[in-house]
Amino acid sequence: MNYTKIIFILITVFQLGCNNSNKQARKIYPNFEIPYIMQTTNDDSSKFESVHSFSYAYPPLGGKFKFMDTIDLKGRMDTAFYKNELPNFNFFSYKSDSLPTDGFELVIDYNVTVSKSDKYMNLEKGKYFYPAFIINQTPSAKVLIGKDRRLFAIQEAKDSNGIWRPIEQEGPYFCGDGFWAEMVYHNEYVVMLLPKYKGNFKTKLRIRLKNNATIYVSKPFDGMINYEQLYFDKTTNEYWKKVMQESFYGAHPIQLPN
Repeated sequence: MNYTKIIFILITVFQLGCNNSNKQARKIYPNFEIPYIMQTTNDDSSKFESVHSFSYAYPPLGGKFKFMDTIDLKGRMDTAFYKNELPNFNFFSYKSDSLPTDGFELVIDYNVTVSKSDKYMNLEKGKYFYPAFIINQTPSAKVLIGKDRRLFAIQEAKDSNGIWRPIEQEGPYFCGDGFWAEMVYHNEYVVMLLPKYKGNFKTKLRIRLKNNATIYVSKPFDGMINYEQLYFDKTTNEYWKKVMQESFYGAHPIQLPN
């Protein structure tokens, strides 16, 4: 055999091996693709939320999943959610030094409508939500904190002057039980559901997610609200307006002074 051909073949094989190694290394940080949600529906019994002042936010937990093309929110969680909870978690004394709550990415899919009933919130007939994906593409595990089957998040909207204002506030809870801390590993994500509103004002929306001491703010997207959602209920006095400031996660209501 011609030795020149043998050398050429060996060099080619070596180069292909190097290229394959590089491709495998790049797979450590894959690009997240929004999955198809099998549960989406046009159930006539569900409804869009119609609100005329600040509302309490109780965004439901949709589940935790590995990266995949399709998920089913009606089924059980794709990964062992309860097995991945931190044992003996104490919300009021937890420190995030060893297991950080930062490093997630927040991706919204407002074009998808999910119908969900919720007896806990007296929604036997259900209402419409859109999904938000809390993604961990880092090589290390992260911690996501919630209560019961809820996460801590609110929606914001741009007012007529183009200023971001909250339209929701953290819902009250009446006991210190039910808090949990979930381990979210590399290439896993948690689905959170936010209510879809109908109204008279088309504007930009975004989400604020509170995860212990870390606040995440999503990229803006188009949506609908009632303009009155930017204001406190008329029965709310000035004292409670100031007391509730922490429930907006750093957002600033239109009725409070700068």
